[in-house]
Amino acid sequence: MFAHKGSKDRMSRKKISLWGTGDIATHHVTSLREAGFEISNCFSRENSERSSKFAENFGIHLSESFEAFIDESRDSDGFVVALTVEVTPMMLREIAGLGKPIFVEKPGASNSLTLINLKNEFPKSRIFVGYNRRFYAGPRKARSSRHQIA
Repeated sequence: MFAHKGSKDRMSRKKISLWGTGDIATHHVTSLREAGFEISNCFSRENSERSSKFAENFGIHLSESFEAFIDESRDSDGFVVALTVEVTPMMLREIAGLGKPIFVEKPGASNSLTLINLKNEFPKSRIFVGYNRRFYAGPRKARSSRHQIA
């Protein structure tokens, strides 16, 4: 999605705008940084104390408003969106036309038809939906069982 060429030391750092500052976003920050990305800015809600603490803890610029977030994201190479599933499709409509790749955490919508309609509405968009199963009980139990068998 946001491919790099060469080693981490020689590559130019790709800039990501992070939309969402909840628990899952903390995992994205760690993973993105380990992969060599720079998180240029983040946003969740205006005047959110939680977002302010998140930005301060990770040393990321917090956009003061949605409009500022969009404006400050113009130089980013892509978006990572980690919002609640109820608002994600509506928020994706706000950024899908910007021509940047968008990685969406969660299922992206409460049903597949909503995602299909979004893709039809923005046919040139590059929206990638990733569902992070590692936080669910089934995969944890499977990993645990695998180690017990070995």
